[in-house]
Amino acid sequence: MSGLEEPTELLVQVQKSSNRQGETVIQVMRHVDPPSSPGAEDDNEDGVDDSLPMDSSGKKMYPQRYRTAWEEVPAFRDWLMPVPGDPFSAACASCETSMKAHRQLLVEHCKSKKHQRQLGHRNPDFTPVPAARRGRKRPTPSSVTTSSPAPFRRMMKQLRPEREPELEVSYSDTSRVTYAIGLGAQRVGFIGSGSVARSIAKGMLDKGLVVPNKVMVSAPSDRNFETWRKWGCRVTNCNDSVISSSEIIFLAVKPSALEALVADLSVIPEDKSRCFISLLSGVTRERVASLLAARRQLQADMAELHVVRCQPSTPLMIGEGSCSYSAAPDLPHSWLLAVETIFSALGMCYKVEESLMDALAGAFSSGPAFAYAFVEALSAGAVNMGVPWHLARPMAAQTMLGAARMLMETGSTAAELRDEASSPGGTTPAGLMALEKNGMRFAVMAAVQAATERARELGREASVASGDPIG
Repeated sequence: MSGLEEPTELLVQVQKSSNRQGETVIQVMRHVDPPSSPGAEDDNEDGVDDSLPMDSSGKKMYPQRYRTAWEEVPAFRDWLMPVPGDPFSAACASCETSMKAHRQLLVEHCKSKKHQRQLGHRNPDFTPVPAARRGRKRPTPSSVTTSSPAPFRRMMKQLRPEREPELEVSYSDTSRVTYAIGLGAQRVGFIGSGSVARSIAKGMLDKGLVVPNKVMVSAPSDRNFETWRKWGCRVTNCNDSVISSSEIIFLAVKPSALEALVADLSVIPEDKSRCFISLLSGVTRERVASLLAARRQLQADMAELHVVRCQPSTPLMIGEGSCSYSAAPDLPHSWLLAVETIFSALGMCYKVEESLMDALAGAFSSGPAFAYAFVEALSAGAVNMGVPWHLARPMAAQTMLGAARMLMETGSTAAELRDEASSPGGTTPAGLMALEKNGMRFAVMAAVQAATERARELGREASVASGDPIG
């Protein structure tokens, strides 16, 4: 047929193999244009090198996509970061350079002398750019046609962006929630570097919920920064930097410092949705939301800014803490899952009404300190009866641990287990009688009441002081 071009055929070389799970994998290795007729012009008009790059050993390296799992490799996690808009490039935040996203290239870069000199000097303002394109041009639908659709579909399937893993949720009988993955690409910030902030951050890092280079902390002084640096987190004295670079922000300052903290902030950017998790005792969620919204010059119920109030305990650091939180009824499901992901992985997590938060803070946020006081008294009592300190301390701690596990695993009440441990006319009833006679029960109840009233008092304080971290 004169005057009409014949369809161009795409010759595809396909490699068929099996992975470790026994699944068949078909990979498009390359495409070959049909031989041109004599006198035809060269198709490579743009001068791009059609050969694949090689590593130091001379092996060809086929294009790879950037993998977020690389950020968890100990040799990479302190400097590796993705390149926005280019899934085939990677960047080094220490050397401020970009490269192709190939694991072998990352290993070679990690061993280079320049990288060894720059390691540890991370620039938080570094914006990576795509690496220079080298190697074979990837075919696109506009540049090729094919008379064999099946290989072409397989090839285009590889060119599609990888889907994010879906969040899998499973609920247990105790309403605790566990999750299959962490927080994904969300970055976490802490305003305040005290003991509560460190407990939450350490627990999140140990559980793998977030990688260290996605955590930033700010504080007015450098007093606690050395610990955060050892964990691989970024530190700064600027609260605005934490807010602008994070999606989840923990407010871990003293309640009296909240107004001064918000007043010193620049206008909160509106480039993305953010969730502020308030750890301030006695300060209601509505008050925090109104202060932040006023600084942002928006209403408190705007969809881009959300506030959750939490009352955690320091055993979150070892994954055995307790946390209660309150949230607005219209809190998006994605942020609700994020809060549950964090605190359920670090212990026990319950969603409660705002009116219960102060009482829960007085009983269970302060509860570990009450338990430590009892362990100290139990150890001192044993020493008074002749037991050495090096035996009294660990055995008192183990006694508390064993009693707590009995309560959690048997499902029995404390009164039932107390009766089971008490033999008529034995030593345990005599000791319990002494505790009741000296007012142990009422002393503990009075401690919870005093802590609750103090939490409410902190919420009413209007004094503005320096933003010292909690703890």
